[in-house]
Amino acid sequence: MDHFVTGIRTIEHKVYPTGNSCGRHGHPKAYELIYVDYGCLTLILTDHTLHLQKNQAVIIRPGSKHQLKNEESIPANYLNIIFFGEVPQEICNQTFILNQEGFLCMSRLREENKAEKTFYEEVCRNELANFLIFLLRRKSSGLQILKPLPPAPFRSKRARKIFETVSENYREIEFNELARRIGVSRSTLYLIFRDEIGKSFSELIGERRLEDACYLLHRGEWTLPEVAEMVGCDLSSLFRLFKRIAGMTPGEYLSSLGLPQKRK
Repeated sequence: MDHFVTGIRTIEHKVYPTGNSCGRHGHPKAYELIYVDYGCLTLILTDHTLHLQKNQAVIIRPGSKHQLKNEESIPANYLNIIFFGEVPQEICNQTFILNQEGFLCMSRLREENKAEKTFYEEVCRNELANFLIFLLRRKSSGLQILKPLPPAPFRSKRARKIFETVSENYREIEFNELARRIGVSRSTLYLIFRDEIGKSFSELIGERRLEDACYLLHRGEWTLPEVAEMVGCDLSSLFRLFKRIAGMTPGEYLSSLGLPQKRK
């Protein structure tokens, strides 16, 4: 683990204004971590583009030319870390959706950077190394197939409102009720999902439900039936959801992270 992070150049919490765009650049010998706290950022790499949203992170490998843009209507806040070490290539230049463990790693790094207490750099190196291990576990677990819920940037404020409404109310909201809240017809809502969000109503609900289920299972405080009830489905539906989207059962997900499974 010591070789993952051998030194840290900078840790900064930045605000990226609406419409801002930096020049294309790279760090020949250093890795760059970007973690979005709020808003959305577009990261343009040499061979592909990543759309980073709240609670998503990316590790950019050394020498990888890239450009950062904010094409949204609101500023974006993000944590930016430039560091040295030897990061496995399989977790570089791709988006990761963080669960509670990853979120806490980022929070501890941010707070440690603010405080700058004794052994500040050693603590930050260890915390960042732990975060890289977290990403490697996510990669090996198969959950890296989970894509960001909507495409970003949103093409309209209406699409953003739909995404936020479904994310907050996925346990009970129905298609007709969503159309009423947004103020559009069923047919128009269908077209917005197809053309602007890029997935169906049921697909968005399923991915949001799986994201919450993974977080609750990772905490280890509830049984599988309890988790299923908390995310608004029965146990058999939860198993089908895991198999369809993540390609594994809930128990296999926990086993891949080295965590016990509560059955009752």
